[in-house]
Amino acid sequence: MKNFRILIDLFSNRADTELDYRRSIFESIFMKKLKLTLVLFLASLLTSILTSCMMGAVVGTAVDTTLEVAKVPFKVAGAAIEIAASEDDEDD
Repeated sequence: MKNFRILIDLFSNRADTELDYRRSIFESIFMKKLKLTLVLFLASLLTSILTSCMMGAVVGTAVDTTLEVAKVPFKVAGAAIEIAASEDDEDD
């Protein structure tokens, strides 16, 4: 009976050890997947933030350029008026 009990203990310890081994493998695989998921999430978050910043810069540059182009006709018209006014002053 004692030998039988020893065999049971041996098998149960072996089963526990095997179960611990399987559990540790599962936990390591789970942790790797969790880390990968976290890295991918942070990378996508960083990419979206940088993309929005780049889009803001592009839109800001486009607006600044458009405003400068819109100012040119007024500057040209102002210069033409000044020339015409100075010619009128010289004629008088």
